[in-house]
Amino acid sequence: AKKNLDNIIAENSDDSFVYYALFTINNDLLNVDEAKSNIEKATEYYKKSIEYEKENPQNYIDFATFLTEQKDYENALKKLQTALKYDDSNIEALNLCFYVNYILAKEKSSDYNREKAIQIAEKFEKEYPDKFKYMEEKRDIETNFNHLFFSHSKE
Repeated sequence: AKKNLDNIIAENSDDSFVYYALFTINNDLLNVDEAKSNIEKATEYYKKSIEYEKENPQNYIDFATFLTEQKDYENALKKLQTALKYDDSNIEALNLCFYVNYILAKEKSSDYNREKAIQIAEKFEKEYPDKFKYMEEKRDIETNFNHLFFSHSKE
């Protein structure tokens, strides 16, 4: 199977869809023994996909989704910010951007990420009220996070 994948890459090295498809296949095949190697390979596929189609926001969103699954939230957020530069109303990117900011705010008690998450949620309320995926997290960040930030500022 690996030889077939390598042959496909060699024959289609300038086709970004090939890298996307191979990443998807590779990501689905991850197991404990090969995880690190496959993660590196998947990362390589996404970088190649972006290299060939720099202005396609979906490449950045898919890479950010993968990075989020790997709990690499900082880099996922960077990819999402790039995707939103190309399409600032992309629902999938906005939803994931909210979620990543929510996680970073929660993990780091970050006012910046909390505010960004709230800004994105407010954008959804105004522009796309039926397309927001994270209502529970929105309520959490608006209510439960307040005491965390106020208690940190008193210390």
